[in-house]
Amino acid sequence: MPRISVEPSDRASTKSTYIRTITATDNGKTVGKTIWTFSPTQPGAIQIISIEVDPSLVRQGIGSRMITRLFDESTKRSKSLGIQLRRVWIVIEQKTHITARGFLTKHGFHHVKTIDALFKDEAAMVYVKSFD
Repeated sequence: MPRISVEPSDRASTKSTYIRTITATDNGKTVGKTIWTFSPTQPGAIQIISIEVDPSLVRQGIGSRMITRLFDESTKRSKSLGIQLRRVWIVIEQKTHITARGFLTKHGFHHVKTIDALFKDEAAMVYVKSFD
């Protein structure tokens, strides 16, 4: 079972924008990575920059463990700043990330917007999970 870790360690006393990485490792090899950001200018909103799992290990629960950890970490971060976590959002490629669409829906995200021609030759899809 891969080990899940978060970097950098929580800096609950600061209210500055920061990026955190959740990494899944198995026997010293990175098998998954989730990058997310928190910004005090958008209190209560977390942006997932990317979620990646080694293609040979997809559908083995690694992505689910990482996103669950992201929800736990972002909730903890919001509470430490006296903010209610309201939304977690991500932008994905419409054609390329078909599997991701099912994964996000499984974890409570909803497709809220399609942006045509944002990426080369395909649209972007915005998915949001609400916590309020």
